[in-house]
Amino acid sequence: MTKRVVRPDIQFLRMVAVLMVTLFHFWPAKLPGGFAGVDVFFVISGYLISSSLFKAVKSETGLSLAKFWSGRVRRLLPAAIVVSTLSFIALFILVNPAQRISSIQHFIPSFLYYENIQLQFDSVDYFADPNPSIYQHYWSLSVEEQFYLIWPIVLLLTWRAFKSVGKLRSVVILATASSFAYGLYLTFTNPAAAYFNSFSRAWEFGLGAILATLTFKREWRFAKTISIFGLALIGASSLLINQSSHFPGYLALVPALGTVLVIAASATGWLKAFYSWGPFQFLGDISYSLYLWHWPVVVILTYWLAKHPSNHQLAGALAMAIVFSWLTKKFVEDPIRFNQKLATGEPSLTFKWLSVSLVAIIAVATLGGSYNTGVIAQRQKDLQKQLTDNAAYCLGAESLQNLGRTCEAVPGNLRIPADYQLVSQIFPEIQDLKCRADTFEKVVRVCDFGNRNAAVEVALVGDSHAAPWFSAIHSVVLKNNWHLVTYYKSACALAPGARTDTAPGKAASCEWWNNQVMKRIANSKTDIVIVGYAELTLNLAQKPGETRLQTQTNSLSQMLGGLEAAGKTVIAIRDTPVPGSKLTTCLTEHFEAPTLCHLKKTEVLKPVDAMELAVLKHPKVLLADFTKYFCVEQVCPALIGGIYPYRDDDHVLSVYADTLTPVWSELLANASAER
Repeated sequence: MTKRVVRPDIQFLRMVAVLMVTLFHFWPAKLPGGFAGVDVFFVISGYLISSSLFKAVKSETGLSLAKFWSGRVRRLLPAAIVVSTLSFIALFILVNPAQRISSIQHFIPSFLYYENIQLQFDSVDYFADPNPSIYQHYWSLSVEEQFYLIWPIVLLLTWRAFKSVGKLRSVVILATASSFAYGLYLTFTNPAAAYFNSFSRAWEFGLGAILATLTFKREWRFAKTISIFGLALIGASSLLINQSSHFPGYLALVPALGTVLVIAASATGWLKAFYSWGPFQFLGDISYSLYLWHWPVVVILTYWLAKHPSNHQLAGALAMAIVFSWLTKKFVEDPIRFNQKLATGEPSLTFKWLSVSLVAIIAVATLGGSYNTGVIAQRQKDLQKQLTDNAAYCLGAESLQNLGRTCEAVPGNLRIPADYQLVSQIFPEIQDLKCRADTFEKVVRVCDFGNRNAAVEVALVGDSHAAPWFSAIHSVVLKNNWHLVTYYKSACALAPGARTDTAPGKAASCEWWNNQVMKRIANSKTDIVIVGYAELTLNLAQKPGETRLQTQTNSLSQMLGGLEAAGKTVIAIRDTPVPGSKLTTCLTEHFEAPTLCHLKKTEVLKPVDAMELAVLKHPKVLLADFTKYFCVEQVCPALIGGIYPYRDDDHVLSVYADTLTPVWSELLANASAER
């Protein structure tokens, strides 16, 4: 089977699309709208596939769905299997066990092409996932494959029903318009879902399909100008659209229509010669493999370094991804795609090969997941053993304050966990999505622990700054045979008022969650409410004449008053120090000398806290101020009593928070006495 010749302008567009996405993933600040390269891909795919399908359905032999689908399998699966399997191996060699979890969980969805659905189910924020899967970029391939599965059936049934090109075009236009309308609706009601949803994206394939139904009998008079204008629209989208834009929605029209114009113009002359330049055609030719390779390369590099790579490291990674892509194209894509036996034989041969591959992949994923779970469990045991073996020492907060027991001074060389790289992997137990509502979700997730029939019920409410205290509070609750419920939402503190978060859907989601949680708590049997917050993400619309602090204080005061009015005893947590991104880098470089990484108190802890000020307006509310357990005089140490206080640049490490269990025991005893 001979290779098909692809028009140079379309190959050029493929290069533009893959470079947009790649450069965005490597240098997001430099190309803020590079993610729109996926939209360019979708239009190209819609045009090329629909052109082929239209010819097939109108031919004498008609369209064979089995042959079409087997062709898609040969085109896409071999490279995907090789890249994903090699990435999976690299994951186990270079990445820590806890950071492998999301990738292992998404290995099978990526191959079965429902990664976009899995990401929606997991409520992943494409732009801000702190622990992304190396297969996350398969969401677009999943959307594309779902299009390839359904679209030929639609066209075949339409042609058989009407035998008319005009009717066929009308159906394509109707389907495209319906998808666009749905995409607009979803973008403004559930933007995270809109980004991954197949039907909200189908209109982009539809634009390409509409173009494929049109016949241009002669060169356009202004073809070169139209083509250049189309490229300008694509370029503008990569620079002017950003993560805060309501995307895809109507803004996706910019790169999509730009792509339509370039394809429709089919420029000739000097512009065609420009598009045909060797390096452009080379990158366009390896665009599929480069799309597969670039993301795992940069994600694994970031995990391995435990920090954001430097520009030189990123440039090296990009060069590596291009080399890997060329090798994959030359030795995997083309030999299988153009294999004479597979191409001319029965489609069943391809599907048998696919079945064997999927069985092998599922086996690899299962074994890998089982091994990784065992490693994590062992490391948790090792951490617990390390804590138990050193229990005689004044660990963590006990080294700063007397918490009611006699203990020994901590040796200067003690580090818990022993491997600092494990710090970033120690999450609060309620971090799981069963207990946590993600940033853009309109859902209230409630988890409960302990005795459901207890005389006392405690609720822990808040965002990721409240979550690290769960284990310590849980210990006290179990000791007292009480009941504990949690209301946890990422980046959303319990505070009424209009939010000003710019990420689409985040503000509305948080406002909705606040209203729902306040109602649920007011109508619940909860006795004690513990509420924490992150000042950093409490973005509220300021009233004229108010400072940010005043707006935050008034909102938190309103929340505390509402809980009191509902008859609840309240413990409010003052926000903890925010160490910043330099701490992790410093401790990684100076593991044996953590004193070099101590933080200036004035730089990481606000002198006046909004929650603290709000509590002053409510004398019966108990304030949980842990400042003295994190900071001494003018310094907030990077290592306290042999334990690292912070998990990352923003969050308290739950292992350190556990050393404050005696403080929580006293706070909850006082709160119980207030009932």
